[in-house]
Amino acid sequence: MKIGPTYIEYYSIRNAVNKVAAEATSADPGTIRQAMDRQMKVDYAYSYKPEFVRVIRDGDQLNLVLNYEIRKPLIYNLDFVAKFQHSAPISQR
Repeated sequence: MKIGPTYIEYYSIRNAVNKVAAEATSADPGTIRQAMDRQMKVDYAYSYKPEFVRVIRDGDQLNLVLNYEIRKPLIYNLDFVAKFQHSAPISQR
């Protein structure tokens, strides 16, 4: 039961990355970071930090890359670690 909310939160952040990448009008990392911040105000995720998302060039394609790790207590002295990665192509209009 404690792991479920972590995955729900990941899908919220992932959807925000997809939306921002699809609607990007500029490949400027600052502009994209602001768009992610605005989107995360709508699709609030408690664990989200701006450093989870980066713009990475792969040849001619720019990608918005989500990469982060969450560590949370599970029971007593046992924690769980979840690593999440996702990439969305930035549409260059």
